[in-house]
Amino acid sequence: LEDSSHDAYQACLCAFRRGWTLADMAAIGEHTQLATFGARPPHGASDPWQWAWKYTVAPAWVDQQNDARGLSALEDEFAEWDDPEDLFSKTPRTAFPLEVLPGAIAREIRHEANRMGVDPGMLAMDKLAVAAAAIDDHVQVRVTGEWVERACLWVGIVGEPSTRKTPAQDLALKPALKQEEQWQKDNRTALALYRQAQQGLQPGTPPPPHPKLPRAVTTSATVEGLRLALKHNDRGILVCPDELASFFGELDAYQGRGGARASKDRPHWLSAFGGGLHVIERAKDGSTYIRNWSAGILGGIQPRLMAQIARNIADDGLLQRFLLYFTKGQVLADKHAEHGSDGTFETVCQTLYEATLGFEATVTLSPEAHAAHDRLRVFTNDMQDVESLPHQLRTHLSKWDGISVRLALVLHAMQAVLDELPLDPLPSFGLPDEPLPTRVRSRLTRPISGEVMARVEHLLRSCLLYHAKVFYEDVLHVGETVQLARKVVKHWLSRESEGSVSMRELRKRVREMKDMPEQEIRLTMEVLAAYGWCRPVTERFPTRWVLHPAMRRVHDERARTERDRKERNERIMHQNFYPQVQESSRLH
Repeated sequence: LEDSSHDAYQACLCAFRRGWTLADMAAIGEHTQLATFGARPPHGASDPWQWAWKYTVAPAWVDQQNDARGLSALEDEFAEWDDPEDLFSKTPRTAFPLEVLPGAIAREIRHEANRMGVDPGMLAMDKLAVAAAAIDDHVQVRVTGEWVERACLWVGIVGEPSTRKTPAQDLALKPALKQEEQWQKDNRTALALYRQAQQGLQPGTPPPPHPKLPRAVTTSATVEGLRLALKHNDRGILVCPDELASFFGELDAYQGRGGARASKDRPHWLSAFGGGLHVIERAKDGSTYIRNWSAGILGGIQPRLMAQIARNIADDGLLQRFLLYFTKGQVLADKHAEHGSDGTFETVCQTLYEATLGFEATVTLSPEAHAAHDRLRVFTNDMQDVESLPHQLRTHLSKWDGISVRLALVLHAMQAVLDELPLDPLPSFGLPDEPLPTRVRSRLTRPISGEVMARVEHLLRSCLLYHAKVFYEDVLHVGETVQLARKVVKHWLSRESEGSVSMRELRKRVREMKDMPEQEIRLTMEVLAAYGWCRPVTERFPTRWVLHPAMRRVHDERARTERDRKERNERIMHQNFYPQVQESSRLH
């Protein structure tokens, strides 16, 4: 076929460019007319030879050659197969150990979670963040020398929309919202008196000091909103956006690493985790001097959206400051459970708000607590040397030195309130003369015990470590290509596949690949080949892959699971959906 204008010649030229051998081209060249394989290109096609290759020559030729050589012959070419790696291995999501919390709080969480039908661990993480925000930032833990930590936590609840993240968060936020309402009333009164005092000043008289305006919670996730909330409030505040996506959206997370606004706002939030003096410069308002730039964060987000955000934001350690908890699926609520709770957590938070407001105290660690903290530091230092762990996970673990002390202060403060609450409030005799906030302050100044720090170590190492590993390894590190590869393998295991699979079969049977470009399909199959699940028939631009002959034997349990899942889904559809469709068609 020496005529370069002939479509068959162009098809052969395309075959050569795509890696076919001379023998293959000679075999194709025997067919001088493309009509042997199919119709000719449509009228007006810009590249008839590409059209011919894609829609006529290539599919028919591959199928013809595979039928002629036989699938067994293809498998003989790859006689030595290693067992395929487990593409579905994931880090287990361990349950929250409620035993690390004070007994009364743990019992209340179990009851509320059972009544609402939510994951108890999710509710426990929400309440830890709220309790931390109830402690004034003037109450600090001195670890060594100048190293001090405050009770400020950033908590992210990761779960699907049906896991009831918002109702659980609303329940945990009740004491904070109640305190915010009370402080708003007090702040309005204080501002009215302040303005009245300013109006009655005599010339030369120094103005009165601006009153402090404490705040408990805000839903604003902007730096400007935080500036207004902390301008006359040095105790700190809890930021609770309904969705963490709004918080990252304010940082221009979706613009990637080069956003100008992101570079302007991110340093402010990084400073808000550590607290302390902060100055914000604004062209319109000038300089704002903030004595304590501190904010805790609590919010929920979906796993897929969280992964998308994490891949786009700058790797400056902001995300690694979050304690992430993956919720379990929605569970059935106990309809017969008593509504409401005994109010223990709400009493603890209200007492902490009142007892620690403006109270400056430095708490120390007991020798036993120092020993437990040192064990945790040795563990995190050892994890830094594990190169197989993602860099983001190792960065997160490096922040456990300070986060563990903050968690210990929260548990220490909660226990201090519970120890001073009367077990039986009915008798009026024998109660201490000092008010409850005063007694709580006295207990707060005691050293943190080794038992409290051991509980924190257990919480971090037995639970939150695995949830962090789930996110940084299984969600963030595993991209969309690997997720698609898992779906392809599930399809293979759920049906009696042949010894090989073609690109046309993948498009036909895997929904996500129906309109996918060939290059992306090949990229997905390259991932499967790297895991040992298949091998391409041709090295360059393959259109057929030989499946691992023993994949069902190696992953027999997974195959049964996928077949049962497929049969169960089909049964549910036939029982619940198809009868209504047939009845509707009959009536129509």
